[in-house]
Amino acid sequence: MKRFGGGAGKFRALRALVLTLRCASWALWHNAGKNETTVQQAVHGKWIPGLQKITGSWTLTGDPNALQQLQRGGAMVIANHQSMLDIPLLMSACGPVPRFTAKASIRRWPFLGAFLTAIGTCFIDRRQPRRAQAAMQQWGRQAAEQQGTLIAGFPEGTRSKDGRIQPFKSGLFRVAAEAALPIVLVHLDAEAGTAKALALLAPNRDANALRREATWAFEHPTVTAPPR
Repeated sequence: MKRFGGGAGKFRALRALVLTLRCASWALWHNAGKNETTVQQAVHGKWIPGLQKITGSWTLTGDPNALQQLQRGGAMVIANHQSMLDIPLLMSACGPVPRFTAKASIRRWPFLGAFLTAIGTCFIDRRQPRRAQAAMQQWGRQAAEQQGTLIAGFPEGTRSKDGRIQPFKSGLFRVAAEAALPIVLVHLDAEAGTAKALALLAPNRDANALRREATWAFEHPTVTAPPR
């Protein structure tokens, strides 16, 4: 990624890391996880503006219905995954701070792991798929029960090395189907600093249909709505 390439890029990456740890530490000190206002201040008031000073400003565009859902919550947000900036870029597009899935090993990271645990991140141990799926289902049910909540994930499962969309895994779509959550599709371009809300998918108990619609939308990002 050019923003973090070369000597200057490595220095920006170091500044971003230090900022992330400072914001996580601040949030923990101010009782993050038990106070949503603290989480909002840490993410929208400190972390994202600080990162934009390092990387340049970001922009948000897209489908009006999808943009409204991002601001009021009550949905799952699904995005493509290309860079280390994807999570803050996606967060900047949302009103409520979305809760993500993460690898179980991240829980042990200094400060950041404790912060993510405090705010309700769903940690996944891929070596235990049944337990991981049960944790994700509980995560989805909690989002459906708590008004104004956003949960988010990257169905490719890992970062794309060449920028092309990788096949979507089914886990997130099963969670959304079981919890009857609408899905907001957001296309991220961290290099350009842009997030585009592609579409809002209505709740659907058919997880395979949701995955097909999402795949189509990301493959045709200039078209306003996927066919049903």
